[in-house]
Amino acid sequence: MLAKNKNDWTQNQKQRAKLLFNLYAKIERAYKHTLEFRGINEGKEKVKAKQRFEYWF
Repeated sequence: MLAKNKNDWTQNQKQRAKLLFNLYAKIERAYKHTLEFRGINEGKEKVKAKQRFEYWF
């Protein structure tokens, strides 16, 4: 579940994530960072991706 984008979660996964994130805020933060990093890596232009990564980091 945590390897997927929220938009691809089933209803059951959404419920489990809500419970998990309510109990463990650090896991939710890590999940959000993963999505941000993935968004940077999916960029098509290497220079822009590098700039976004440096800003993110």
